[in-house]
Amino acid sequence: MRQDGNAVDWFLDRRIQEGRGERTAFTDPWRSISYADLALDCARFAGALAKAGIRRESRVALVMLDTVDFPIAFWGALRAGVVPVPINTLLTPESTEYILRDSRAQAVVVAEALAGSLPRIPGVRVIEAGGSAFAAFLASG
Repeated sequence: MRQDGNAVDWFLDRRIQEGRGERTAFTDPWRSISYADLALDCARFAGALAKAGIRRESRVALVMLDTVDFPIAFWGALRAGVVPVPINTLLTPESTEYILRDSRAQAVVVAEALAGSLPRIPGVRVIEAGGSAFAAFLASG
């Protein structure tokens, strides 16, 4: 177990060390993910953030639906030392834009189904979740 006090140690890594890695961690209508696979995908997400130039203590906004991709992005950001900023998907585009600007997010992970209504802000990298683009982003880490 990592000893730097990262919340991922407590909520995720501990489950694996206790021998529960193959247990289901999260499920959505399309798939489920074990603690072991979640840990692997979180590490990939963290690595991909680093390769994308998103550094520790930066912010990454999450405009995501309740799917397995959300905990991957949330816990993956924490694993990287990046601050995840979940944004309610029911907010107006204007409210979402305000939060994106106010949070100084360097990137936003957005559900594929919501990408069309996401306000685009220059300098904020957009990472689509829920499809091949997210799989490619994870693979880059």
